[in-house]
Amino acid sequence: MPTLNGPVLLMTDLSARCDRALDRASSLAKSSGVKLIVLHVMDAHWLTRLARADWQAQQAHHVQQARARLRDDLIDDSLDIEILVETGNTLEVIEQVAVNHHCSLIVSGTARDETLGRMVLGNTVQRLARRINVPLLVVRQRAHHSYDRVVVASDFSKGAARALTSAHEIFSQAAITVYHAFDEVAGIYELDQPSVQEEIKARHQLADAFVQESLSSAPASLSVLVEQGQVTDRLPAMVEQESIRLVAVGTQGASGVMRMAMGSVAEALLERLPCDVLLVPQAAA
Repeated sequence: MPTLNGPVLLMTDLSARCDRALDRASSLAKSSGVKLIVLHVMDAHWLTRLARADWQAQQAHHVQQARARLRDDLIDDSLDIEILVETGNTLEVIEQVAVNHHCSLIVSGTARDETLGRMVLGNTVQRLARRINVPLLVVRQRAHHSYDRVVVASDFSKGAARALTSAHEIFSQAAITVYHAFDEVAGIYELDQPSVQEEIKARHQLADAFVQESLSSAPASLSVLVEQGQVTDRLPAMVEQESIRLVAVGTQGASGVMRMAMGSVAEALLERLPCDVLLVPQAAA
């Protein structure tokens, strides 16, 4: 059972792909006994406003349709739901709603290049992850199962520690695996097998120390896994093999996947991971 101390904020572009995020957000809010806030932002471009004299009427009609669509999708008498349809800059509106309502989690669907709306939502997710102080859950899979096992990607940085802390606090009943991958040692790219095993052992000790420093009391179900190889290859393979449903990643750290800039490694992981991803900013613990 998840533990959330504030509302869950679901951002949606009303596309069918967001239905998975809707189901997961509803499940998390209901299990935690918190409000679900469903937010749809209309970011009408100023050129569109200039081109259409009736844009205000069109906007009002869009708001009415959006509210009706969301009410149809959110029929659950046991869940405290608030529907918001706002106009403005998407990032600013999401951030403002999250702050004003003291949200403890933001939930989003994934994005593909199938429609313009989904592309915009995808860009919003990446930009939002750089500036918010609230964990962001990107949902890929259907919410048929709870998160019974959570993998936390770690480079032993403060950002990774925040990811571990948040994952443990939110999903306290889940078995947690701290995952670390390395592809070089002090500039040496190719190691013989004995050296690889020695390095794995050394990094396993670092991981154990990382867990002790990050958590005041590590659960008995917590485990550590260290592998050699590119994290963008090894972690997705491990997730698929073990049928992992959630990976937690810090958005600021020493390098690579944990860096605040959401660079190529992070983007590659978001693209390649077949499961849901919890993005945890360093300031979000």
